[in-house]
Amino acid sequence: MANRDGKGDVARTPHPPQPPVQGLDAPVPPPHSAPPIPSGPSASPPRLLATRQADRLNDAELRRRFGRNVRTERDRRALSQIDLSFRSKIHRSHISLIESGRRDVQLTTICALAAALNLHPGALMPPLT
Repeated sequence: MANRDGKGDVARTPHPPQPPVQGLDAPVPPPHSAPPIPSGPSASPPRLLATRQADRLNDAELRRRFGRNVRTERDRRALSQIDLSFRSKIHRSHISLIESGRRDVQLTTICALAAALNLHPGALMPPLT
């Protein structure tokens, strides 16, 4: 095979072997092995599983209430979802998903919606009782 200058292959000399570094040649012990983490529905204790299911229900209820608050405030101002979309710079379909309780909402989104509706962000939050 030719090099750039067209003279053909250039013999490469291998690097001389390096002497071993003292202390690094000892065998490495295996890492600490933790017991395997069980997975699946039977892995969680029944009480913990029930708590997680209750949390999911609470999360869904909070999303639904938050979405209802957003829609109520939007309707009070006679704004369409498209109008709110332009004001908040949030896509209309995202607003629809929020209002129907099917989307988790980030803090920045809550603040953008509140600013577009001229509200304090806390005014959109449902009571936690």
